[in-house]
Amino acid sequence: MNVTYRGRVRTGCLACRASKVKCDEQDPICKRCLRRQKTCIYTKRRTPLAETAATSDAADTPPSSGEERTGGQSHGHMASAEASDSRDSPQMGQRQGSYRTGLDDDYASSTPTVETPSISVRSPSVILSLISQDIYLCTTIDLLAASEGSTTPSLTYFHEIVESPFITPYDPANWVVFKDRVVEAAAQCSAVASAALAVQELYKARKNRLSHSKALPPYYVACEVFEKLVGSGQVNYDFDLVFMSASLLSLFEMLVPQDAHHRPLAQSHGPIVDRLKMWSSAEQSQTPFSLRIAAWLLISHAAARRCGNPGLLSNTIHDVLVSACNRHPQLPPLDTGHTMQLSDHLISTLSDSLFMFYYQLQLLSTKVANLSHYHRSRTTGADQEEVSGLMSSLQGRMEALWRERPTLMRQLAPELGAYLASPVAKPVTRLATLCTLSYHTELVEIGRNLSDTQRASPDAEAHMSEARMIICSLDYRPENPDRMSSSRLSRRDWRKSSGRRGGE
Repeated sequence: MNVTYRGRVRTGCLACRASKVKCDEQDPICKRCLRRQKTCIYTKRRTPLAETAATSDAADTPPSSGEERTGGQSHGHMASAEASDSRDSPQMGQRQGSYRTGLDDDYASSTPTVETPSISVRSPSVILSLISQDIYLCTTIDLLAASEGSTTPSLTYFHEIVESPFITPYDPANWVVFKDRVVEAAAQCSAVASAALAVQELYKARKNRLSHSKALPPYYVACEVFEKLVGSGQVNYDFDLVFMSASLLSLFEMLVPQDAHHRPLAQSHGPIVDRLKMWSSAEQSQTPFSLRIAAWLLISHAAARRCGNPGLLSNTIHDVLVSACNRHPQLPPLDTGHTMQLSDHLISTLSDSLFMFYYQLQLLSTKVANLSHYHRSRTTGADQEEVSGLMSSLQGRMEALWRERPTLMRQLAPELGAYLASPVAKPVTRLATLCTLSYHTELVEIGRNLSDTQRASPDAEAHMSEARMIICSLDYRPENPDRMSSSRLSRRDWRKSSGRRGGE
């Protein structure tokens, strides 16, 4: 630490201060100005108000020699030096003139006329202060104009950016229709609008890598508005709005887990459960929109139930939604093609069977998660034997579902590309690959739950190898996909099948 350092010096000449260099403050002219043949001027640092007061006094009394040190030069010579600087930089001269005129015009009617020397208006401190005030006033005007604008918040960001991580990849066309419906319903329903705004704030914070604390208050408000909507007890009740708000709140809870008492769909009893039971018992209330959203909620709950997480739905609400959806073997799409483009309509029609396969698989996945070590006790040998029997039963149901998989999942990607156009074949092939990968992943999870050792079971290792090859090469298909080999694929065979070289 330099003990001789005395801090930043603000009493140097104007030339040294403008260049941000240290001035030796020699009188009448510093060494740097003498070497560069510049006019050396010393001024006392003042605030704009102090300078105005000083100039008012200077009109009546001559300035004292202690106030300003000008290196033996007269006050008129200093003004001429300032004028020469203004001629050297025309832009600064124009700014100084404009600020001086604005100052006289603003205060001419409220303050008496005072003869102010030109040095007070052209002082750098006065100019910088006026610039700061100008920026502050312009910013304030912009903020006031924005606050006086439309009070209805915009959902443009929600409509263009928001995607569900567990719904959009498997049901992209219907997700686009869902966002259109949300934007339309937000203008009429406060519950939908508040839930959509909470999700929008959350996605903005995630994109900018900010804290989620700003999105929590809108979420709590949306939960209160949703509970009031459900508990209103209207006769002509629109269940589509209920499922729309519930799906948005569940999307928020997927990304930012909340306590059970904050989650409306985690309740085991109350007005929400009663309304959903009423919807499940009345088939005329089960619109294509509400059935599709109910399937989405079950899929999201399966994803949120893994790895010991509590999930999104209570057991009561889960059973109510499952019983209603199981009465419909095929869920109708949200849009019949009236407002959808032809390519999107074809993708939605071809992907419907793939989505139903994925939906049935996720229902079994929820039961597998309920039997894991996190949710099911295995303290005794009888408990372990019971869990093993249930897991084997679920594995058999998954294998039966795989044998009855859609035809699109049995075809190779080049075969689909030969019959379908590229804009349609690519998303359909991607969805079929994701469904196949999800099936192998669920069997890996079952093998890990049934294994007593640190390593996975042979069946689980075989499915892991299969999933690995699917990820590395989307065109890969096993010779006999219905019968998985129990032996682990060697690293050399995996590289050969995926088309990779040893050095890659």
